[in-house]
Order: sequence, then structure tokens, then C-alpha cells
Amino acid sequence: MDKLANDVGERPTTIIGTSRRLLKVLADADDVAPTARSVLILGESGTGKELIARRVHEKSGRTGQFIPVNCANISKDLAESEFFGHERGAFTGAAQDRAGFFEQADGGTLFLDEIGDMGLEHQAKLLRAIQDRQIRRVGGAKQRRVDARILAATHQDLEKMVEAKTFRGDLYWRLAVHELQLPPLRDRKDDIGAIARALLKRWYPDKKLAPAALALLRRQPWPGNVRQLESVIHKAASGTRGRSISETAVRRRLHRLPAAGEPASGDRDVALRQLLGRSGSLTPADLRAALGVSKTTGHRLLNDLVSRGVVSPAGAGRGSRYLVVGRGGATALSTRAQLAVDLAKKRGLISRRDFEAAAGVSSRTAKRELADLAERGALAKVGTGKDAAYRSVAA
Repeated sequence: MDKLANDVGERPTTIIGTSRRLLKVLADADDVAPTARSVLILGESGTGKELIARRVHEKSGRTGQFIPVNCANISKDLAESEFFGHERGAFTGAAQDRAGFFEQADGGTLFLDEIGDMGLEHQAKLLRAIQDRQIRRVGGAKQRRVDARILAATHQDLEKMVEAKTFRGDLYWRLAVHELQLPPLRDRKDDIGAIARALLKRWYPDKKLAPAALALLRRQPWPGNVRQLESVIHKAASGTRGRSISETAVRRRLHRLPAAGEPASGDRDVALRQLLGRSGSLTPADLRAALGVSKTTGHRLLNDLVSRGVVSPAGAGRGSRYLVVGRGGATALSTRAQLAVDLAKKRGLISRRDFEAAAGVSSRTAKRELADLAERGALAKVGTGKDAAYRSVAA
């Protein structure tokens, strides 16, 4: 059982289902795969956009790698280096030459997931690289030709973002040469049984769903789509001793899902990062409004942020505020810790030696305190070992 639980991270590599809408998307994906056209994959979080992208790549005939990139997780300070690579010595912590995502995908496919979360500044640079099929590494002088097929995906409405001038229209039209729209799970409930059986076969081959349990799954709205279904199946199966997963076992897991109308966890993570990046403090009401969650969920999320050191209580009571550590939340940090955060803001990246020299502390102390700041969410670690550096999480 433990081994199976550990293997749950190995998610299915193909989209499962026979609904008419899904089969239409799969057929369209197969038709466009052998071409060189850019493809924009649309759909709610958890619908399988990356699986469609992998299908297009695998049927494209391209011999290079499939390089998936989650644009929402890339720091704006490091985006240029991540996409285009850098030369040794280009910045603090750049101990050796490094190829970026475009070079890694040369001859293959570059998949830009959550493209709607990329800032306007980097959208312009991305557009130029796609148009010219050339990149230049940070700190380098040489233009490098790259042949990477571009696939992109988002759960956001890019046309509305173009109208609001938060997404470049020229980049949108460059990406949306061909569009694929994935249906949400609630619109293909007949596929739920096949998906559940495939997940159990992969993770828990000795178990099966009772008919009443499957009927219960089919009645759910699934705001988090297949990703949420995976979570419920895993938790219900892992908590079942016998072979048959009962309706009760499934129902116990369902009450932990977001209520209908609340955003799925993936959307919530993006909204939370944006909220923490906008202000030095927030109230419970701010959190609920930004994330669209209930009071109970908002209270649980705030407690989690406090326990992780991301925010610090600045008072008590219903209207109390929480300081965002590393962004206006200086009182939540020690003087030396604040020095590290300020130094990272000023330089972009700092190494252990940078902090050691600035704070006048030993190598061991500098290493421990930087690691603690990364754990608390005040800094983000970049790289590993001797090449590790730290950046500020503040905008």
C-alpha cells in the first residue's frame, strides 16, 4: 500500500474518455500535430491540457524533447534566464553556462502552460523569440537559432485580457493559430467511470468502486475537474481496507472539496500569489474576496500561511490584519533576516557568501538563516549545492 501511495504522483499519460466533445478535441489535436502551427490549448484547471500538449508532440514526428514550462511558477526576475539561458558570470550565482527552455526544446516542443500569468515585459521578449526563432543568452553576445514548436495553454480568457491590455494581442494571435478547447469534467460525466477504473488499475489494482460510490461521483460538479477526481479516488482507496470502495468512503473525501462556485486549488494558488505580491498586509476579508472562498476555507488558508511563516498576525479580532513576510512585513523578521531580504531585493540574487559578508556571520549561520527564510517564504532558493542562490519573493 505504501508503495502504491508513493506512485500516485505518476499520473496517467493519456486523456481517458469517449464523450463526443472529448473525441472531437482529440481528433483536432491529431490533425494539427504533424504541422508546424502553434497551438493554444484552453480549458479549466485540471482538464488535462498538458496531456493534450504531450499528445500533439508525440504525434508531431519531431525528434527533440517535450519541455513543459509552468509560466505561473517562474519569477519575473529570472524569467529571461529561464527561457533563454545564461552565460557563466552573467549574475551572482551563475557559476556555469546554462541552456534555457528554448534551447532545451530545440528540435522538439516547448509547452508554455498558464501563459496568461506571464507579465507584459516578458511577453514581448517571448514574442520576439517565437517570431525570429533566435535567442540570446543573458550575458551573451551570440544569437542562437532554435527550432522549437510552440504549444501554450491557459485557463484564462486571453481575449478579455487582450481587451484589458494585460496580455499582448500580437502574442495572442501568434499563439492561437490553432485552438483546442477541452471540456470540463461536468460536461462529460459518462467518462467518470472509465477514468476512475483507469486510476484504480494504475494505483490500486486490487480495489474497485462500489456501484453506489460510482453513482455518487457522477453526481458531483467537479470544479477542479479530473485533478480533483484523482485526489478523491486516491484518498478513498487508500483509506479502504477491503477490495470494494464504498459510497461512504467516497462521501468522506468529497466534503473536503471546494464548494460549487469556489475556485479549484490550482486557480486559488495563482490568485493567492497575486494577492501576496500586491500588498504588504491583508485581512481575512481581503483573502476571501480575492480567492472567492468561504469563511471556513479562508480561515484555514490563513492559519496555514501563518504556520508556514508567509504572513504574521498584526493584531487580534475579526478585522485583524496579517503582515506579508518580506513585503512590508518587516516586523515579522529579525534585523539580520530583513538584511538578507533587502539585499536580495537590491541585487536580484544573493549567494550564501554575499549574506555572510554583509551580515558578518559564519558560513554555517548564513546557510541556516537563508534556508530558514526560504522555508518561511521570505526568499526563494534558486539552484542547489555550491551554486545555490536566493531571490526575493516580493515584486
